[in-house]
Amino acid sequence: MIEKKRRITRGTFVYDPKQRHVFHGKFITMTQYLNNSTPNCCFTVVVSKKNYKKAVERNYLKRIVYENVKANTTLFDHKYKGNIVFSYKHTTPSPTFLGIHEDIRFFLENT
Repeated sequence: MIEKKRRITRGTFVYDPKQRHVFHGKFITMTQYLNNSTPNCCFTVVVSKKNYKKAVERNYLKRIVYENVKANTTLFDHKYKGNIVFSYKHTTPSPTFLGIHEDIRFFLENT
């Protein structure tokens, strides 16, 4: 898990549809909401209950993303500003750690 000051909760999230950029990967979608009030990036992961019925599956997928983000926190700080929301696309095979790692590396290198 990433530290608490880096996580976004419902109360701290500021939604502005005009100030966002969306990037699509193979398994996840990254949405960046520009926010100048925080010096570092803040993160959250959204996993739909419609696509993944069991809480165990949803929590597992969240942990995978948080571990990848934790390993690349400094790269995110240099490249992006504001709040970053990761959401899962529904895919037939469940995403693996390496698949999500590839998506996050894609976001950091190509966007």
